[in-house]
Amino acid sequence: MYSNQPIDKILYFASTHWDREWYLPFQSFRQRLVVTFQEILSTLEADPAFTSFICDGQTVLIEDYLEIMPQDQNRIVALIKSGRLIIGPWYTMPDENLVSGESLIANLQMGHALTNKLSPGTPVLPLGYLCDIFGHISQMPQILNGFHISNAILGRGTNECDLPAYFVWQSPNGSFCVTYKVPESCGYGSFWNEVYSDNRAIQNETEASAAYAAAERLRSPLPFVILMDGMDHTPIHPQAVRLSKALEKTYSSKVYIGGVSEFFACLHQHLNDMPSRTGELQAPAHAMEEHNKLISGTLSSRYDLKKANDDTQTLLEKKALPLSALASMYGKALPYGFEKLAYQYLLKNHAHDSICGCSTDEVHQDMLYRYRQSRQIGQEIYENALHVFLPSENILSESDNKFDLQLTLFNPLPFELNKVITADIAFPTDYPKPSFEQIPSEIVNRFLLFNADGKEIPYQIESIVNNTNVRKPTEFYGTARDIYTISFSAVIPAMGQTSCSIVPVTSPVRYYDSLTSHNLTAENEFLQLEVSPAGNVTLTDLTCNQTYPNLITYKDCGETGDGWSSRPPVPDLVTYCGSASSVAIVSDGPSRSTFCITHHLNLPTRMDYHRQFTRRSAFTNILEIKTYLSLEQHSKVINCRTIVKNSIKDHRFVLSLQTGIPSKCYYAEQAFTFVERPVQRDHTTQNWKEAEREEKAFGNILYRKRTDGSGFAFLSGGGLHEAAAHPGKEGRIDVTLFRSFEKTFLTNGQPDGQLEGELTFEYALMPFAEGTSNVELLNTADAMRVQPFSFTTRNSNGTTPAPQFSGFHLAENALYISMIKPAGDNRDHVLIRLSNYSDTPKTDRLICALTLHQAYVCDLLEAPQSTADFKENIITIALKPHEIKTLLLSFEPLPH
Repeated sequence: MYSNQPIDKILYFASTHWDREWYLPFQSFRQRLVVTFQEILSTLEADPAFTSFICDGQTVLIEDYLEIMPQDQNRIVALIKSGRLIIGPWYTMPDENLVSGESLIANLQMGHALTNKLSPGTPVLPLGYLCDIFGHISQMPQILNGFHISNAILGRGTNECDLPAYFVWQSPNGSFCVTYKVPESCGYGSFWNEVYSDNRAIQNETEASAAYAAAERLRSPLPFVILMDGMDHTPIHPQAVRLSKALEKTYSSKVYIGGVSEFFACLHQHLNDMPSRTGELQAPAHAMEEHNKLISGTLSSRYDLKKANDDTQTLLEKKALPLSALASMYGKALPYGFEKLAYQYLLKNHAHDSICGCSTDEVHQDMLYRYRQSRQIGQEIYENALHVFLPSENILSESDNKFDLQLTLFNPLPFELNKVITADIAFPTDYPKPSFEQIPSEIVNRFLLFNADGKEIPYQIESIVNNTNVRKPTEFYGTARDIYTISFSAVIPAMGQTSCSIVPVTSPVRYYDSLTSHNLTAENEFLQLEVSPAGNVTLTDLTCNQTYPNLITYKDCGETGDGWSSRPPVPDLVTYCGSASSVAIVSDGPSRSTFCITHHLNLPTRMDYHRQFTRRSAFTNILEIKTYLSLEQHSKVINCRTIVKNSIKDHRFVLSLQTGIPSKCYYAEQAFTFVERPVQRDHTTQNWKEAEREEKAFGNILYRKRTDGSGFAFLSGGGLHEAAAHPGKEGRIDVTLFRSFEKTFLTNGQPDGQLEGELTFEYALMPFAEGTSNVELLNTADAMRVQPFSFTTRNSNGTTPAPQFSGFHLAENALYISMIKPAGDNRDHVLIRLSNYSDTPKTDRLICALTLHQAYVCDLLEAPQSTADFKENIITIALKPHEIKTLLLSFEPLPH
């Protein structure tokens, strides 16, 4: 009956996989969590032979429980200290594809911090517990290694047909984790399913557990077995002790309930006996097993959540935390508690069933509240830190001209911005408005703009809002002002500021220069953008005379899926955009030209689910699409904004780009790397259980390259994480903008997933030359998403301060800076994380505005590991291919 293969060690992995919100809202699941956790505590306390229970790799479960049962904290702490209740390493179990690399690090940091708070010095679960995540990113082993974790458990994205139960998973830099692949029958709940559930074929639990162990032994040549008892929301199984003793007799092998470290230490002794797999794990499911599936349709579920998440991450990573670090360097440290709370709200949304958009409407409504809280806190951190650097409002005498103003621009990014800036000028409502027009119309403020060298800066007015309330950073109520939004070219130092003088004049202010060369064509020294009256877009790269005709189209498909899966009806009705309803010039001046293309698509209103068929409705409605394309002075990108007034249900809407690059592969940005993928699906998968989708995950950037190294990139402004690259001479890239669906798990259908109303998508299109680096693409994307802060004050002395550099920048921009922040509770230190996004070693110099006192290379827990060489204010950094390195810095005291 049983296999005669020897078994040396058996690990009984006692756990429960706990989705804190999913088909029920959080508070409903927490009611059940309290009951389940009380039983866990009682069982462990009553039976010392039940040596340990693993809390799903998430510490948030303890936090959620103690909010309701604070009287149990001492019981929990005692069990944690004794090693019998094992928590961490995560705060919440996130989705890897949909959140930033910095968010993954923050998640693990918070999991470790909460563990240490409850029981100082107690180690977390020494395991990258990724049991229910919908695919795995390439750099996860390196991230886990940064927390001294060299083991992982996962399932989705792998198949037993090409991987045994144990294998070595490597990141592109060579970091690795010894990895256990859960069974495909029921994944992390397989032991529960075959031994404890009502569906098991063998009624006797002892026989069932022995049969399970025998089957597990056959999944690997190594003599080790893991019994995965961790199904969704299941209680602890006290009989595990009895079954373990029975298995010891059957196999003459020690059975450990817990003991993860010891078990994986044995596996590490067999590294040469395990196959190795490098890179992302995103394979669709092969075997016809119940639990076996990747679930990749979540990439395009609930665009509103994805956009809110990306906006919140950008605010924290690129604005709030870098400026908080600067403030601490200059002696104005902000409380760490605000940063921690902002991340608590954010990371609770990163749980895989939450950020993936596959839960109920109630769950996702709660998420939008948490995103708002995180953004509000992040914005206050940003503005309070900025207040340290911005000029104060001057107190003027009666003789001073109160209408001489100063516009200050602050760049939070660690590289210089030399581009067209869109900024708000807050004019006093009584600002003089001289008019010499023969026919009075709207009276507009007349002013000139001068840089620090006294050179006049041409500008164009984008919008005017009169008599609106303006609140300056840290101010409570604000003041009535007239807001003029203007565009102009500016140079702002990395993590620094520059100012412009705003001088009132009585004569008319007009600038005849324009990027629009004729009719519907705009041009600068790099690009030519042409829109035909029918709405066809042609982009020409003037540096290499490369033309991209018929560049932009839209495609609409039917959708019968839900938050997990995208499914077209059979047959589908696919509609492509035709001629535009109108083409307009909406902005034209020396800084920017913007065209607006309007399409009206007549589409089926919804999906009809008839008892005999499923098809798109015969009734139709109009879908309005407005596409704004902007070319700016000296810019190498086309900035785009698509606004869809979504009145259609049950459909998938796609932006299609014809690059004309017939490459056999494409590149997608992922946390701390770019991954290369073939443009065509693997035909060997076409009869697998799960279809390999053409659409796959990307972070914010994807591109195709020619053989000479030039290419074409799509840069997302946030919220877009699903795309496909197609074979053929058109070199097509399809980006899913959104999916509309009403199906949610265990409901009769809900409305929010239809995303009815106005949806806005921001992105940029970038032809690039040979030699363009991944770092250049990353910095371009950051510059698109992060606008400089603009601040208007009075200028009493009539002079404009010279540009000032206050923070950090790299001499060569050969590396990418993903994070600058204060180092946790230690506000006297600044943490900087850098990555090498190339296949070759890179060296760069980090230049600091202040003189360094100490510099360390640290791990991802921010603990120093070695000293870093520096001289005065410069650190030379050498990174291996695809390496991530974190620096911990302190500075000499500022003179009083």
